[in-house]
Amino acid sequence: MTTSLRFPIVGMHCASCAKNIERVVKKLPGVAEVNVNYATEQGRVTFDSQQCSPTRIAEQIDKLGYTAVIEGGRGSHPSAPRRSSGHLPPFGRELMAERSGRGGAAAAHDHHDEHEPSAHEHTGETGSMEHSVHDHARMLRQEELLILKRKLRFGVVTSIMVMLPDALMLFGATIAPESTIRPIQLLLATPVLFWAGSQFFVSTWKSLRFWQANMDTLIALGTSAAYFFSLVAVVWPAAFAGSGQQPATYFDVTVVIITLILLGKYLEARAKAGANEAIRKLAQLAAKVARVIRHGQEREVPLDQVVVGDVIVVRPGEKIAVDGEVVDGQSAVDEAMVTGESLPREKSPGSIVYGSTINTHGSFTFRATKVGKQTMLSQIIQLVEEAQSSQAPIQRLADKISGVFVPIVIAIALVAFTVWMIFPPAGVLALNFSLIAAVTVLIIACPCALGLATPTAVMIGVGRGAEQGVLVRDAEALELLQRVDTIVLDKTGTVTSGQMAVIDVVGRDYTLQYAASVEAKSEHPMAKAIVAEAKKRGLTLQPVVGFNNHPGQGVSGVINGQRVIVGSPRLVHNLGVFTTGDRFDHQAYTRRGLTPIMVAVEADTAGLIGVGDKIKPTSQAAIAQLRRLGLTVFMITGDHEVTAARIAQLVGIDRDRVLANILPGDKAAKVKELQAAGHRVAMVGDGVNDAPALAQADVGMAMGSGTDVAREASDITIVGNDLRQVVTAIRLSKATLRNIKQNLFWAFIYNILGLPIAAGVLYPAFHLLLSPIIASGAMAGSSLFVVLNSLRLKRFRLASDTTRP
Repeated sequence: MTTSLRFPIVGMHCASCAKNIERVVKKLPGVAEVNVNYATEQGRVTFDSQQCSPTRIAEQIDKLGYTAVIEGGRGSHPSAPRRSSGHLPPFGRELMAERSGRGGAAAAHDHHDEHEPSAHEHTGETGSMEHSVHDHARMLRQEELLILKRKLRFGVVTSIMVMLPDALMLFGATIAPESTIRPIQLLLATPVLFWAGSQFFVSTWKSLRFWQANMDTLIALGTSAAYFFSLVAVVWPAAFAGSGQQPATYFDVTVVIITLILLGKYLEARAKAGANEAIRKLAQLAAKVARVIRHGQEREVPLDQVVVGDVIVVRPGEKIAVDGEVVDGQSAVDEAMVTGESLPREKSPGSIVYGSTINTHGSFTFRATKVGKQTMLSQIIQLVEEAQSSQAPIQRLADKISGVFVPIVIAIALVAFTVWMIFPPAGVLALNFSLIAAVTVLIIACPCALGLATPTAVMIGVGRGAEQGVLVRDAEALELLQRVDTIVLDKTGTVTSGQMAVIDVVGRDYTLQYAASVEAKSEHPMAKAIVAEAKKRGLTLQPVVGFNNHPGQGVSGVINGQRVIVGSPRLVHNLGVFTTGDRFDHQAYTRRGLTPIMVAVEADTAGLIGVGDKIKPTSQAAIAQLRRLGLTVFMITGDHEVTAARIAQLVGIDRDRVLANILPGDKAAKVKELQAAGHRVAMVGDGVNDAPALAQADVGMAMGSGTDVAREASDITIVGNDLRQVVTAIRLSKATLRNIKQNLFWAFIYNILGLPIAAGVLYPAFHLLLSPIIASGAMAGSSLFVVLNSLRLKRFRLASDTTRP
């Protein structure tokens, strides 16, 4: 049975680490696909559960020196992990086996059956266990960060002590003879290299066992070469006697490189933690408890004990625990955290409510329909996690380079060392110069910047979109959306509300009041629209007797002794009211795409009501913004051309870009025609009949108010019901791709220019050789630059705030 497993990984130091994990895990029997994202620190493995298991995957990752936090079993409670440290929570209690960053495996599994999905998938238990996995991973990362901070402090203090004598010598001052200073520097540099920098050596050793290499390999080679060269110079200076020159020592290089790299890693970890706060924000929205009615009594229970069918009480100001349907009471619910819409929505019996939203006023009870992983919030979190872990097509080149980057850098360092040993500059010790060139090449190289360039921007872009009600299925959709030049909008439910509304009323003052009084006894959608409009205007409905329903034509009744007819002009005429040449031109409404509802009192026509599909308040502004972004906007509908033309005119869509009278099965064909003409097409819809067109389009976008079928067929889901969120999605896509290109440009330029300079190609002409200390600072800064540049996406503005692309 094929199983897909997604889990956090702790302890990766660069993009090469992620590639090494992919290579090693993919060699396991039964593993079909492996994807490891360095930026999000997430792994996803697809495997045959008959040949492989979560525990086996965790153990293989452990051998490489990283910690895989995996919940891979079945049961109401996860069993104890393979190793534990007592001061941690019971779930997956396991710190990294070596606090210096070596890693370990934290696989929580049940010994009965570790291949089957959770038996509690439809309860809150699974969601609780999944949160425990992420909580445990976060705890491990915090522990790792704390250890890193301690090492950094030690490195800073030691670096100052090691560098102080050499700094004083520059000003002609000395603390002690050089024969005394060098052994002291050796003693100070040793713990920095082998304790503060231990994770680089441990990671290198574990990687080499699998014939792999990563950035830690470069750091370990560079710093150990400088250290052991200096060690020989101090302990056995006679080894250099044949050169006739005094060998230099590089203890300062060793300690400062380790310290600067630790500083860069610490700052990068802090920045990455801020980059992925969207998931944490979403997870924190969930309620902790629910007030459930059981056996006739109201009791407060933890969220993971709520089951489908529970009746839950919600009071003013409280969070709604899970998704459900209101059974009693009325209120308004703030759904901004889920839909992005600022105005509370009115709720009454039959209304759907979502977990994590906030009840503003009034009390009500609702029946739980979705709990645990099935709630909207859980599905949003899952979708965001999957999108953040996915790879954009633009990332493929960087991934290919990252996969071979370390061996290439080692080769360049060896070439630089060999060339300068054979052709040393005049007046310098060849071994000194060659060593500095090789070490600088090893240290300045930064595969991290390449590895972080795309996934960090995708992670923040997807998270920012989720905060605004735009759910992206994967990174490819985010990349494709910014290339779209044509957008096709389904009319009903997308441009319009899909609900009948009164658009216009002409006639006597009591026209709407009388019409609503009679229509109040009908269940027809047009009748409900007329009644709703009357209530909106504060009109009092009159008592009606002798009510008659005329199927397909209208209704009639008696108000205050007068016969009132409400319906089509034909019904009014058939009931004896003279309408020919009437002062109310119902044909004008027909030409505007409205349905004319004539109101007659006794033998006279009292007025005319125009009913039609109500345009969403923000549609016109949204379409104007889409056009300003340079998109060609089409509207597609099965309605008559007259009706479609009216809607198009009101929202600002050109008449020749209205696709009317289109059968449901032909919408996909129309999208295909536009694609055949060379357009990149995005389709926005909400109905079952839109699903084929959403799937056919380059990017399908489903409105959140639509059907499950439409959302499943789409690449992007708009959680709310506001067309401006489509504009937000497009602008977010453009901003994210712009950010990715900036990151990739920096990463490539940095390495393309940095490596040759470090190797000494500028020395013959300009006598310029980069210091390893400067190289380590540049390396640490390069990946930090990528993360900080990506963090700018967190300031991305909404479509409603600005119309800039």
